[in-house]
Amino acid sequence: MLISDYGLLELIRFIFLELHHQHLLCRKCGMENMFRSTGLSFDDVHKFLSAKTNSDLQLALPVTFGNPSLDDASVALYVCKLVLLRGALLTSVCM
Repeated sequence: MLISDYGLLELIRFIFLELHHQHLLCRKCGMENMFRSTGLSFDDVHKFLSAKTNSDLQLALPVTFGNPSLDDASVALYVCKLVLLRGALLTSVCM
């Protein structure tokens, strides 16, 4: 079983949306762009994972309005790292 790149992006997008709907991520921000079927791109994830400072991390969050908090950025970064690590582990086990 190989995990596709698109599948990982979709999983990250669904987790972001679920956390947003439960008011655990970006409570005071809009994430309407995540409702599209292609709401998250590799460029978005790359900008997010390669952010050097906390302000860069907050700016890289895919929100349409509002200012995400540092906690929002930390939760989103944890989700991205966890999903990508899990995908890498599952792929390496299958090879």
